[in-house]
Amino acid sequence: MKKKYRTEIDPETGLLRIVALRCFSNVMKGDFGGLIEKEDNLSHEGDCWIYGNAKVYGDAKVYDNAWVSGNAKVYGSARIHGGAGVYGDAEVFEEAEVYEGAKVFGNAMVYGEAKVYGDAVVVGRCGIIAGERLKISGCARISGKACVSDIADVFGDAVISDNAMICGNACVGGNAKISGNAEVHGGFWVFGNAQVYGKVIVCNSKGNIGAYGNINYAGFKISGNVKLWSTKRSYITTSIENNKEYIMFAIKRKFRVFSSNLEDNEDFIPVAEENYIKNIETIRQLYEKER
Repeated sequence: MKKKYRTEIDPETGLLRIVALRCFSNVMKGDFGGLIEKEDNLSHEGDCWIYGNAKVYGDAKVYDNAWVSGNAKVYGSARIHGGAGVYGDAEVFEEAEVYEGAKVFGNAMVYGEAKVYGDAVVVGRCGIIAGERLKISGCARISGKACVSDIADVFGDAVISDNAMICGNACVGGNAKISGNAEVHGGFWVFGNAQVYGKVIVCNSKGNIGAYGNINYAGFKISGNVKLWSTKRSYITTSIENNKEYIMFAIKRKFRVFSSNLEDNEDFIPVAEENYIKNIETIRQLYEKER
């Protein structure tokens, strides 16, 4: 095997600065790259490379055509391979794996035994206060063209796939599965055995009503072209599979769905679909009356 880089000690970090010995991909002979602890951290095969001030150390390894750049850190026993990229201020560590065409950047953290692959994108919001970082952990799986962004937290055995989007400070954990074109926004928690799929949008409600808290899904299934607007924390153990737009309203650990295609009963209050936004004030009044 012909080596593609040599190393020299970096006096500031004590790590090894890589220097290209030949041209490949967009790397020119003589280019300085990032930092490694030992040659096992970066393969001499393929077009893989470490750029800028990025660091790969411990038992971590970058190989195939993967790349790490910016101020990113890859350490522990992490693996970056395929055509994956890790950059910005991202960190991938412990036994986490990023591969195929996946991208992890911003201030995202991927760790535990989590895997990010396919064409998935994990992007942490930059410029926020210390401690508020996007986290993918546990045995979570992010795949397909899924996107996890901002300061979201995905953990446990959660699976985010297809074109699903998780953003804001949403939390997805347990055995939850988010797929299709589903979106989970804001401060929602989706966990347990919950399944959110189809073209569902789960988000904070318009106006100030979202200030009442988060909605927690435990064993809850949502599918179709549903839009849910949360107004208060609740624990839901039933299913909705329709193609309408709803406002979900929790009263005393129950929930109410406002829509034109559900029968009027104890927990479901129908309203004209085109007026669902106008009914936010009605919902607010109900909440104040029954809480």
